[in-house]
Amino acid sequence: MILRLTRACWEVMAIVAGVSIASPAIAQAPLGPPTTGGMVAVARYEQQRGTHKRVLLIGAHPDDEDTELLAWLARGQGAQAAYLSLNRGEGGQNSIGAELGEALGLLRTEELLSAREVDGARQFFTRAYDFGFSRSLDDTWAQWPHDTVLKDVVRVVRAFRPQIIVSVSSGTARDGHGQHQAAGVMAREVFRAAADPAIFPELGREEGLAAYAPQKLFRSTRFDTGSTTLVIAGGIVDQADGRTYHQIAMDSRSRHQSQDMGQLQTIGASSIRLALVEARTGSAAGAALFAGIDTTLTATDVTDMVRAEQQSLADRADAARAGLLLDAVADVSMLVAGDSALVTVLVAGDAAGLADAELGLATVRGLDAQALEPAVRGEGQLSRRFVVRVRESRAGQPYFLRRARLGAMYQWPPADAAPLGQPFDTAPVTATVSVPRPAGRPLVLAREVSARANRRTGGGEFRQPLVVVPQLSVDVGLGAIVRPTTSEVGPLPVMVRNLGRRVWTGRVRLVRDDGVSGSATLLTLQAGRDTTLRIAVMPATGQQPATYTAQAVRADGVIADQAVREIVQAHVPYRAWLVPATVTVHRAVVTAPRGVIGYVRGPSDLVPEALAAAGIMVRELDAAAVSVGAFEGLGSIVIGPRAYETRDELRDAGPSLQAFAARGGIVLLQYQWPLFAASTILPKPITMSADRVTDEAAPITVLEPTAPELRIPHRIGDADWDGWVQERGLQFARTWDPAWRAPLELHDVGDTERRGALLIAAVGKGKVVYTGLSFFRQLPAGVPGALRLFLNLLSAAR
Repeated sequence: MILRLTRACWEVMAIVAGVSIASPAIAQAPLGPPTTGGMVAVARYEQQRGTHKRVLLIGAHPDDEDTELLAWLARGQGAQAAYLSLNRGEGGQNSIGAELGEALGLLRTEELLSAREVDGARQFFTRAYDFGFSRSLDDTWAQWPHDTVLKDVVRVVRAFRPQIIVSVSSGTARDGHGQHQAAGVMAREVFRAAADPAIFPELGREEGLAAYAPQKLFRSTRFDTGSTTLVIAGGIVDQADGRTYHQIAMDSRSRHQSQDMGQLQTIGASSIRLALVEARTGSAAGAALFAGIDTTLTATDVTDMVRAEQQSLADRADAARAGLLLDAVADVSMLVAGDSALVTVLVAGDAAGLADAELGLATVRGLDAQALEPAVRGEGQLSRRFVVRVRESRAGQPYFLRRARLGAMYQWPPADAAPLGQPFDTAPVTATVSVPRPAGRPLVLAREVSARANRRTGGGEFRQPLVVVPQLSVDVGLGAIVRPTTSEVGPLPVMVRNLGRRVWTGRVRLVRDDGVSGSATLLTLQAGRDTTLRIAVMPATGQQPATYTAQAVRADGVIADQAVREIVQAHVPYRAWLVPATVTVHRAVVTAPRGVIGYVRGPSDLVPEALAAAGIMVRELDAAAVSVGAFEGLGSIVIGPRAYETRDELRDAGPSLQAFAARGGIVLLQYQWPLFAASTILPKPITMSADRVTDEAAPITVLEPTAPELRIPHRIGDADWDGWVQERGLQFARTWDPAWRAPLELHDVGDTERRGALLIAAVGKGKVVYTGLSFFRQLPAGVPGALRLFLNLLSAAR
C-alpha cells in the first residue's frame, strides 16, 4: 500500500520546493546531491538571461497541459513558462496506489512538479478541488464559485505577468468535461479581467498585485486542427538536451504515473498547434508567437520580479562556471515539535571570495535557527553548523489543507501566511551563501536543507526532504466505518507512533462528538516506536452515527489528535501531511455472507479495510493463490477495481474462477477497463464502455423487483442509495449476452438510460457478477447502503 498508515519510509529520491511566485532564488526544482548542472545548465541560464518571454498555459487538471509547448518554450526559447491547473486532480483514479481524494491531489501535485522538472516550466494552482467528472459547465459552476476561481486565476496572472496566455481548452461544449470548459472560460475571462484594476482591487491592496494586461491569448488546437493559425515544430532537437522537444514532452507526460500516462519518446516530425483568440498587439493570426511583443530586457513591463530572476540566473551561471557547490544536511528528516535538529551547511569550490563568504539558515514560522559556532574555513571550502528548534508542529501541513475544505473548494489561509497558488509551502529550512565579489553585489545561492542517507547496495546516496510533524501520530485508519446494529460497538483500533527523540508517556482515549469518552489506556512509547491499541468507546444512544476522536494526552496535558500520513513513491518526492484522528461509526443492519471473502486487491482499493472494519471476514489473495486457484474455505471472491489491469495473474485465472463459481461460489468483479471484455473470467460476452453516472444522488430504477440480489439478506430500498459520494458508478457494460441479468437502471439528468451498472450471470451452482457501481469509493467512506448491497451481491440465494 502506498498511502502509508504505518511508519515512515526512506524510499525517497528528491524534493520540490514551493516558493513565492516572485522568488526565483529557490526554484521549483528537485533536491538531490549538490551539483552545478555543468555547462548545460550554464547554457540554459544564459539563454534565459538574454530574453524577456513569459507564457502561461491554463488547463483544468494535472496531465491536461501541453508538455510539448512547455518544453519548446522553456528549453527552446529561454522563456519563463508555467502551467496553471485549476485543480490538483483529486477526483481521479489511481493506478499505482491507494491514494484517493486529497491524498491523490498531493500525489498528482508531486507528479506535476516532476513533469515540470523535465520540461523546464513552473506550476501553479487555484483553490478548486476536483469533485469528479462533470457533464456541463453549469454543473461545474454549481461546485466551484465562479468569482472565487477567477480571482485565483487573476492572482497568478498578475503575479507571474505572462505576455501570452494559452488555453488548453476551448471553453465550449466541445471540451466535454465541464471542468475543461471552465478552464477555457477562465483563460478567456482572465485575459481581460487581469488588466482591469476595478476587478479584485484587493489583490493590489493586500498582496501588492497591480493590474496587468497580457498581450496575446491563444488556445490549443491539438483536438481541433482545423482552427489552427500557428504551427510550431516540436520534432526538432534541443541542442543542450540532445532530444527533440517532443521526446522531452513525452518524458514529462510519463511522470503522471498514477494516471497511466507513460509515453514512447518517438522521433520525427511533430507539430504544436495553436489558434490566436485575441491580441492587444495587432499581430496577424498567422504571425509568430512573440510577434509584436517586446521581448528585450529594456521592455516597459520589465519589473523588479524580472530583474530578480535575471540576477538569480546570473548568480547560478557564475556559480556553475566557478564550480561553486552548496550543500545543507540535517541529522534527522522529521522535525518534531519540542525537538531540535543539527544542520551542517557546506560550500566548496574555487570561487574568488569564498574565504570571506557568509553562511546562513532561514526557517519558516514555527521554527528557529541558531549558529552553534563560527564558520570553519578550509582549503576551498567553508562550513558552519546550526541548531534548528521546532516550536509549532502544524507548520508542516500543506497550506491548502490547514483548514477544512468547504465543498469542492479548499479554504486558503491569508495571503501573508502562505504562498497562494503555489504547489506547496516554502521549504521549512533553507541554507544560503553570500560570496563577496570585488565589484558590485555579492553572489547569492540558496538550497533547501535535506536529510541524507546511504543505501550501500541500493544506489548509494539519496535525499529526503525535511518535514515538520507532531511528536505523536494518532491514527484511526478509515475516517468512516459501518458496524452492525446486531452487535455492540466494540473497541476501535488506534495506531500510535512516536516520531520524536523522547519517550512519550500518557493516556490514549476515544472521545465521542458530544464530549463523552470511554476509558483511557495508559501508554509509554519509546522514541521511534509504534503500537496499535484497541480503545473502548462509549456507544451513542440509538442508531445514529457517532464520531469519535482519538486523543493521546501526555502527562503534562498536551493532546495529540492527528495522524501523520505519508506518500512514498519512487517517481516523486516523499510527502507527509496531517489528518484528524476521527472516525464516524455508522450503524446498519448488516449480515455477513457465507464463508470467508477472498479479495484480489486492485489499485486505489481500500475495500478490504472497510469490510474488515464492519466485522466481515476477508482473506486477501496474493498472486500465488490466484495462479493455482487456492480458493479453499472461501464463499466468494471479489476482484478489486481495475485489478485485471494491474494483476497479471488474473489473465489466466478465468477457468479456476469459473470452476469456483460452478461449485456454488460467487465471483464479484468490480469495475474494470475495456481490455477486460476479452477476459475468460466472464462466462458470457459483454462489451465495455466509459459510461458513468456522475451524480451521486441520481435516481435508481429497479428493473427486477424480485431479484434476490436486491432482497437477500438485506431488502434494498431508497434509503440505501442515500449518502453516496462523488458518483454512482463508472465503466458500465454497454452490451451483454442475454444470459446476463441487469436488475438496475440509472443515469444522469439529461443522459440516456444506463442499464450496465450491474450484471449477473448464473454459472453452475453459483454466479458471476460485474458491477460498475463505485463501491471502491462508497465502502471506505462508510456508506451503509452501499455495504448492504455489496454484501447482497455476495450472499443472495442462488
